[in-house]
Amino acid sequence: MTSRLSFAAIVAVVSVGAACASSNRRSNCEPVPAAAMIGAHTVVYRDCDVDSRPTISSTMLRVQGYTPNPGTSCANALIEFVVDSTGRPDVATAKTARATDQKLADAMISTLGSLRYRPAKRDGHAVASYTSWGVTLAAFVVGRAGSGPPPPSPRC
Repeated sequence: MTSRLSFAAIVAVVSVGAACASSNRRSNCEPVPAAAMIGAHTVVYRDCDVDSRPTISSTMLRVQGYTPNPGTSCANALIEFVVDSTGRPDVATAKTARATDQKLADAMISTLGSLRYRPAKRDGHAVASYTSWGVTLAAFVVGRAGSGPPPPSPRC
């Protein structure tokens, strides 16, 4: 009975909402980090300070250039970055918020420039916003057809 190790990607666009739990969207937002500013005259808003957050519009969401270390069963990373008012991620503002494998976060940042978003909206206008993207990869064993039920996937 032959089996092989496969990686499944669970890709999610995650908002940076923890600091923005207030029901009054503009009263308790933390300021955007200075490193995330994209020019002297461009205002960048947090997800909690807009009417609608940026949403991914790219059809192929694939992290390119990542190979997990041998024996890795789970890896996850969260990066933060600015999506400008045209829906383009500003790669220069990207940083790792947290990662179990920095190589995954680096590959996500390298992939970021190929993604497109519908920009955040504030008062009916497209605006630049500071947001995040999270990825979780889990390894699981895949057996041949008819070899019984697959083992449960690992929890990350």
